[in-house]
Amino acid sequence: MQTGQGGVTGDIGELVEALANVVLNAIEATPPGGAVFVATYEGRDESQHWTVQDTGPGMPQTVLRRVGTPFFSNRVGGSGIGTALVREVIERRGGDYSIESKLGSGTFVSIRLPRATTKTKRDTASPESKENAA
Repeated sequence: MQTGQGGVTGDIGELVEALANVVLNAIEATPPGGAVFVATYEGRDESQHWTVQDTGPGMPQTVLRRVGTPFFSNRVGGSGIGTALVREVIERRGGDYSIESKLGSGTFVSIRLPRATTKTKRDTASPESKENAA
């Protein structure tokens, strides 16, 4: 996955799925007439930042502390897997994932992924070794 000039490493499908999960959670939490805001930007260190903010009801601190715990869901019919997987995908890449929420004020999710600084073995392999691997 390449974003901005710095880029990030990782399977594009997995990263898109993680971001989509966060956005869908925000949409589901937001009542009719509310709003969901998604922003991306590049940090000074060329890290990539994604933020998602909703105008939903927010969560009390007792619930917020448990968000991301596998199999815990505050939503009827929720599995509690999505947010745990998002956290795992981001942290496996050396990134940061945080959620802020206040009851009555909505929720703000922040994702930071470090700039891609090294190439994978496949990216740096010689043409001969790439042919042999195929």
